[in-house]
Amino acid sequence: MTRTDFPAVVTAAGAATRFQPFAATVPKEMLPLGPTPAVEHVIRECLGAGATDVIVVTRPGDTVIPAHVQGLRAEGLPVETVAEDLSHGYRYFDALRTYWQPHTDPTGARTHD
Repeated sequence: MTRTDFPAVVTAAGAATRFQPFAATVPKEMLPLGPTPAVEHVIRECLGAGATDVIVVTRPGDTVIPAHVQGLRAEGLPVETVAEDLSHGYRYFDALRTYWQPHTDPTGARTHD
């Protein structure tokens, strides 16, 4: 049986450093694929796959993606934006980086423990 009652979360909170200079003035999620922004394609794919709601996580202070999502809500699509919470900072990053350092097992193969 296929489950069709699930929410979808779309992450749109990156800094787009690899997309420069294309994303210097427009968030990478809003770059067009044809006449439609990339994020809208993703939202519609999620809904087409059976998602009941789509939550788009944006970077704090972003106004472009929330404005576009508001237009989709006006069309009746069940989508909303939530700003990424950075109050915790990235304090866990160092611990994760240490944990995921590659290790060499006795056969010489590189693994992650």
